[in-house]
Amino acid sequence: MTSASMTGFLLTVILHGGSLMLLVWLLERTGLLRLVAAREWAWRTALLGGLLSAGLQILLVPIPVLGNISILSVSEPAGASSLATESPAVSTAVAAPAKAESERRAEAPPSSPRSGKAAKADRTSPVNTPVHSTWLQRILHLAWSQWLLAAWFAASLLLLAGWLRGAFSLRDLLRRAVPLTDVDILQEWNALCIGMQVEQAQIAQLDEIASPIALPGCKVLVPGWLLRLPARQRRAALAHELAHLRRGDPYWRAALLLWRSVFCIVPLSGFALRRLDSLAELQCDAHAAQFTGDGRALAECLALCIERRSDFCRSDLAVAMATPNSPLVQRAELLLEGTPMSLSQPSFLSRCAPVFALAVSVVLLPSLSPRVVAAVNEPTAKTEQIVVIDETAKTEKIRKSKSTGEVSIHIDSDAFDDHMRVRLRDDVRSLDVDSKGKLGFNADESDIASLSERGTASVEETRGGVTRRIEYSVAAGKLQRRYLKNGNEQTLDAEAQQWIAAIIPALLRETGIDAEARVERFFARGGSAAVFAEIAQITSDHTRAAYIGFLVGKHELNQEDLGRLLTLVDGIDSDYELRNVLANMFTTQKLDTQRLLTLLQVAAHIDSDYESAELLVATAHRSAADPALRAAWLANAKAVDSDYERRRALQSMVEETADPQMLSDILDATDSIESDYEKREVLSAIAVQSKDADAIAPSYAKATQRIGSDYERRIALMSLLNAGKLGHAGAMAVLDAAAGIESDYECRELLVAIARRMPNDAQVRARYLEVAAKLSDYEREQAQSAIGAVNG
Repeated sequence: MTSASMTGFLLTVILHGGSLMLLVWLLERTGLLRLVAAREWAWRTALLGGLLSAGLQILLVPIPVLGNISILSVSEPAGASSLATESPAVSTAVAAPAKAESERRAEAPPSSPRSGKAAKADRTSPVNTPVHSTWLQRILHLAWSQWLLAAWFAASLLLLAGWLRGAFSLRDLLRRAVPLTDVDILQEWNALCIGMQVEQAQIAQLDEIASPIALPGCKVLVPGWLLRLPARQRRAALAHELAHLRRGDPYWRAALLLWRSVFCIVPLSGFALRRLDSLAELQCDAHAAQFTGDGRALAECLALCIERRSDFCRSDLAVAMATPNSPLVQRAELLLEGTPMSLSQPSFLSRCAPVFALAVSVVLLPSLSPRVVAAVNEPTAKTEQIVVIDETAKTEKIRKSKSTGEVSIHIDSDAFDDHMRVRLRDDVRSLDVDSKGKLGFNADESDIASLSERGTASVEETRGGVTRRIEYSVAAGKLQRRYLKNGNEQTLDAEAQQWIAAIIPALLRETGIDAEARVERFFARGGSAAVFAEIAQITSDHTRAAYIGFLVGKHELNQEDLGRLLTLVDGIDSDYELRNVLANMFTTQKLDTQRLLTLLQVAAHIDSDYESAELLVATAHRSAADPALRAAWLANAKAVDSDYERRRALQSMVEETADPQMLSDILDATDSIESDYEKREVLSAIAVQSKDADAIAPSYAKATQRIGSDYERRIALMSLLNAGKLGHAGAMAVLDAAAGIESDYECRELLVAIARRMPNDAQVRARYLEVAAKLSDYEREQAQSAIGAVNG
């Protein structure tokens, strides 16, 4: 689907969805929709109906519709219309070298060398300014439909991230919840579950929430204050939550929030979700009032929720009895007046009406599509067009596309039928190779010696305005050659044979054909130096990595050769290939400290967090003991942007040492990890690995103070406490970290654990009581009781 057609579909979804929801809003405002269940059914149909009706218009093309409206025009670069008539598998790459800029750059003095990822950026980016301008022009000339798609995609990703954050928050709530142990309340709960036909429901207590909430998985969380209410109020609140579970509201809410995250562009979708939330609350109020026979008890409970909703804490995917934006006062008034809404279900006709409206929208509402108009631009001077044709292969294809400085190479290969295409462009020449079938070469690589039955091959080079082409085929079991120069067939003279003898090695070099055997031939001919000379000429990252892999896999190199080889490895731009080559060298060769340090310096050029972490994990055990290697290793780990990958790498280093100083170095590397969970995971691993908890306690406690989540900070500090006894300095550091925990519950839990492991020291005891003094009465008494200092 093109960007224009995708934009048309999204615009159609916006039109249909917005129209349906506007219709439901008008029906509500005019009083034509009064029954709560009917209003809920109508809003759900309207919310999801825009996507359904737009999709049906695509599937049911023969149905006559009002019309297809073309809106605005989408400008495309010159040449797009001509390419559109070709196979959709045709892609283009354009390179526009600038002679004047090249001459100016040749006269300029060489710049100072750079290292790390900045150096890799310099290598991978074209040096001449016109290439930068080409990318800038491509961005500026994006059609408005592409900008719209990009904006929609970015907004959807942000909302999906919020949805996932809500799911993790939900998991966090469940993890902190405590099962109920009060026998009377559990009996009351079981009776309510049986009465409301929700027999699999579970209940747990979580004091930090302000309102009971219903969660997916048939679970209900309740705050402690609700359990202390009179029985009639408590039963009404619990019945309300059971009504949510019976109706499946937690699943509906999660599904609709996910839908809105993807189709956030539909107008009124947020309003529709809020209306559905309000209607669900009214329905559950009615269920609870009808089941308990008294709406006043639930109204009194709602009033208590109003008082506590300022510190409301829950996941967006949970369904709460009282949310900050719900019409609590209106609900309470309805219950106090004794006139809760009807629980009557909508009639068959009422249910069919939204479906009928949806069907009518498919026929009457138009579809929208941008009209594509190709812009007419003058071609840029000295612009060379490279067309690469992708095949529809039955097996997996290996593709490589690389642009390094003035060189562009594309390789398409299909192992299913031995079909390969190579396109190479640089400032000097263009080379095109197309072969089908198995190729055999002369021992001196001067020509193709054999070709499989019904196989074909062609090699064409343009250099200095002269185009040479050699075609190979098989006839009557014999290899046939046809040579052309500037399109004219000519005899295969000495000049042609000399050209073929020069072009075949370049073909083998770039494609990786017979790479293992070629490495052995070069090594037998001139040792590692001969192989190095061949590798230095290879442009393809994949092929260069293959040659290096064959070399180090079969031959043990001396340290000087390994240093030279690392210089060649540094020329690989592909993160995947670079990591594979370095890992291969690390496992097959005996590198000394200096070469290992060079390897880590080369590894710093890897941009991919995953590839960088994979190499760090592989080299952790050799880098842990040596201070210089460890410093370089940790510098690379700090450069990993992904919190997950950095945590994974650092944990591999933690497993290699128990030395307090080395663990402290790793602690410093956790500073820039933003994820509280990932940082806590590394800290906990350090605590477990440590043989002297007191020695690392000051730096460890300081690291935990950079954890924002009170729960994660408490768990991290508990891991340190479980690692061993603490002395004066260690206990004081942990107490200082505990003082920064805002949650009274988490702070009290940590203080109780500290009380069991802290030394008998007056200063430590005073600091303990000072931290405990900031807690609420109940939590403070628990903390003081743990140390034996309860007042009164």
